[in-house]
Amino acid sequence: MELVLLFGSRGRGDFKENSYYDVSVVGDEVPRGPRKVPDESYLMVLEISPGEVDLVFMNTEAFLGKLRESRSRFR
Repeated sequence: MELVLLFGSRGRGDFKENSYYDVSVVGDEVPRGPRKVPDESYLMVLEISPGEVDLVFMNTEAFLGKLRESRSRFR
């Protein structure tokens, strides 16, 4: 893992008590196809999470591409 991001209502700070955690895990070792992420990777993140988690795994290259796309939209 290179980067772990908390986003959604928990990341913004406007969450409710029953809100789940939106977490994105970015890394070179993450396969480009999301269905190819090993179960062990999911379990590792879920074990350290304080509540319900919605996980998104992204390969570093794919993440940087999305970041560049979003920057160009907001210029």
